[in-house]
Amino acid sequence: QQVPPDVLLQTTRVDPMLPPGDQQQASRPATPLTWTVGVQTIYRESETQTDPYSPEYVTEKGTVPELLTLASLSYKRGLPAGLAEVEMIERAREKRAWEATLPPLDDVEQLPKRRAMMEEMERKEWLVRERE
Repeated sequence: QQVPPDVLLQTTRVDPMLPPGDQQQASRPATPLTWTVGVQTIYRESETQTDPYSPEYVTEKGTVPELLTLASLSYKRGLPAGLAEVEMIERAREKRAWEATLPPLDDVEQLPKRRAMMEEMERKEWLVRERE
């Protein structure tokens, strides 16, 4: 025999903790259909952790701070920096120092020397890439 759902799910006015026949059972208020329950655990909810704050920045005209060369790195994509990122930063520093030693483009007599230096650096970069 099946019990109708409205009978099966009906809230009761009887407190199961009181002995049968107690007078307080009739005065018990009806149980609400829904209520809010809070739970505190010892576990940290890391899924709610957001990316660290990255403020906007303003630079002086004509300057390029070294920090801005690392703008492609962000939290969980290169930061915090590991060994590979540190090596990449060091290679970028070396390349900037090397670029400062190149002859200027407006000096036509130095163009062959500049081209040779650039080809040599490109060969070195390919060797580094092949090792990786």
